[in-house]
Amino acid sequence: MAEDPELAGVTELRVHGVGGATPAELLGDPAPRQVSGDDIAGFYRTRDAGGRHVEAYSWGGLTSRSATRILWLLLLPFMLANVAGWMCPRTLPGRRVLFALYRAVVRWAALALTLNLVLLLTAIGSGYVGYQCGGRAGCASPWWLWPLAWPGMTESAGRRILLGAVVPLVAIVLLALLAHTSRRRYEAVAPPVQQAKDEEGQVGAAVREGPAVSAAALGGGMADPWFWDGYDVAARLSRTHSAAAIAFLAALIAYTGHAAGPPGWPIAYPLALGLAGLTLVGALAALAGDRLLERLEPWLGPASWVALAAAAAFAWTSAAGPGNQVGETPGLREAITVFYAGFGLTVAALTAVLAVAAVTGGGPGERGFRWGAPVVVVALAGIGLNLVLIGLLIRVSDLLGAVVYGYTGPATLGGEPVIVVFPMFGQVMAYLVFTPVAFVAIVLGVRFVRLLQVGSDDVEAEYRAREAGEQPRPGPRRWYVSALADRAWALGVARARWVSGSMRELDLLFTGLALLGVALLAWAQWRFGQAGPPPPLWLVTVGAAVASLIPVGFLAALRMGWSDAQNRRMVGVLWDVGTFWPRCYHPFSPPAYPERAVPELQRRMWWLHDNGGRVLLVGHSQGSILAIAALLQPGCLPAAGRFALLTFGSPAHKLYNWAFPAYFHDEVLAGLAGARGWVNVHYLTDPLGGPVFSAARPAVDRLLPDPPSSLFQYGQPYPPIGGHGGYWIDPAVWKEADTLAAALTSDETPGVRG
Repeated sequence: MAEDPELAGVTELRVHGVGGATPAELLGDPAPRQVSGDDIAGFYRTRDAGGRHVEAYSWGGLTSRSATRILWLLLLPFMLANVAGWMCPRTLPGRRVLFALYRAVVRWAALALTLNLVLLLTAIGSGYVGYQCGGRAGCASPWWLWPLAWPGMTESAGRRILLGAVVPLVAIVLLALLAHTSRRRYEAVAPPVQQAKDEEGQVGAAVREGPAVSAAALGGGMADPWFWDGYDVAARLSRTHSAAAIAFLAALIAYTGHAAGPPGWPIAYPLALGLAGLTLVGALAALAGDRLLERLEPWLGPASWVALAAAAAFAWTSAAGPGNQVGETPGLREAITVFYAGFGLTVAALTAVLAVAAVTGGGPGERGFRWGAPVVVVALAGIGLNLVLIGLLIRVSDLLGAVVYGYTGPATLGGEPVIVVFPMFGQVMAYLVFTPVAFVAIVLGVRFVRLLQVGSDDVEAEYRAREAGEQPRPGPRRWYVSALADRAWALGVARARWVSGSMRELDLLFTGLALLGVALLAWAQWRFGQAGPPPPLWLVTVGAAVASLIPVGFLAALRMGWSDAQNRRMVGVLWDVGTFWPRCYHPFSPPAYPERAVPELQRRMWWLHDNGGRVLLVGHSQGSILAIAALLQPGCLPAAGRFALLTFGSPAHKLYNWAFPAYFHDEVLAGLAGARGWVNVHYLTDPLGGPVFSAARPAVDRLLPDPPSSLFQYGQPYPPIGGHGGYWIDPAVWKEADTLAAALTSDETPGVRG
């Protein structure tokens, strides 16, 4: 790494958006010098330009640059559960008791997702592989099922159930290890909080005192200096989820093992169920508040492992039975019914809290995500998780033998061992795959028809007026022609603007999918145990195949196209939004990259300040959100520092205020604009970026035409639509940068003009 070059004067510090732009792309330099950081995220410098130093913060390695990081997509349901907690209504954080109840219920819903994973993996491993296949002659013959052929396994249902429980146990351990490893890489980076000032304004780094409080519970929101210090809370949440998952697994082993009989060691059964129940109740209590979490969490882990040991002893000592009966695993139906009833009650409680907040609340009515965003997102997370895992369950059962639903006939069909699957799972696969697909197709079809109806008259009139007022261009006038001669050009601009203005309508699609999925799952649960005609077998088979291949196909498609920047950008937008927030609600969510990126930005700005520098932060897209987050915390920056901010393509209002109104709203951003020089430029054609304020604020928000002109040189392509990525080559954007940099070198307040 090169030594730091000259630091005095103005430094333009660029922060890229989604897609993992390289330092060379950011700086237009094939060989920039790295001056700080590492290969994952670092600061790079190129030659000076415009009388200022030029640096770039390349943070793409935290989210998208490595193709292996697409494996994080397997944790999408957990990410959605974590994001749901941050989507609370605008005024809810100001209502202490109701907001505390809201945080507790969202954490319970997040825990339910973890337990949902354990339940269905246990059904696969212990129920279908261990209990049913292990008890059928010839079913356990494949090499990957050789442990089921050990002496004493076929005769003991309890031992087979215990052996199958290795599947969910391995999943729990892997999730805990992944969470631990990612915490050390992300949350372990502490923010540079001021401790004390001397007469010259120099400060030292503070040490957090008192119990760790989650970022969601901090009264100052993103302006609190400890907002990006989530290591302790994330670690405790992770250990709590792990303990609850192990306790739940112990309860499933003991209960199904007892139902399958004959019973094993007598004392082990009540011990396992008792300790498992206490651990689960303790986990729910611990998730109700950060202080309870700190006190109860250390006891949950040991209790859960003792419960698991007792359940294992009970299952292993179970006596040999009279032989396996054809049918579902005893006790599993009751466990599934109780669990989904509890999950439904949790979602209902969350709905009730939001309803109370809506009825009794007040304050600004900025338009955002409609109809209970946290409930919708939690429901989508649960639907997605169950869809994939139930599809996997049916596919595994199909590999083991002949799959039948609610069957009580002979043990073989067509020479294959019978694997009996709950009818509910078949109904879910038959309808939960194709019905939402049909709904999405209808919604997109309607929107497409609306897009085709968009006219171009307003765009044509606007650009004709611009042509009349444009300054003469170099060279003969006859060489310049108007793109308006081709109506398709104006129509393309009009449609790009329409798409940009329609992005906030996505909540209608998400809400419709959630309601449809919940209704189908509720209907399938109601039909659970009732007689009725089964769905067509071919529909179940195709649905299961599609559902089980969803994660594999998704990852394969992304892996093949990850080298394409446009592909990365499309996926990265929602992914980078989802992984922006600290893991305060679900600890197995992918890590929040700002836990490292924001403190690193602040330290670099502090370093430049202490060496006589002033900083112009330039943020595009998601980079603008990182820049805003860094400047929102005056306690993590030198008090005498001079900083200005230029953002473009910023989703601060269009995306973040829409989805997270409690943390991105005009009052928060107005404080930033008043304290720091800030200019935000945007296009009407940008589907993600826009103004950062809901009301007109011309001192900050500047609308630029896109394309800048309808005139172009004859023989050249039509003026292109910049959209979300065109800002980097727009001269008008860099004129704003020059103005802000000039103001930093003078006594003006940069970026604030009348």
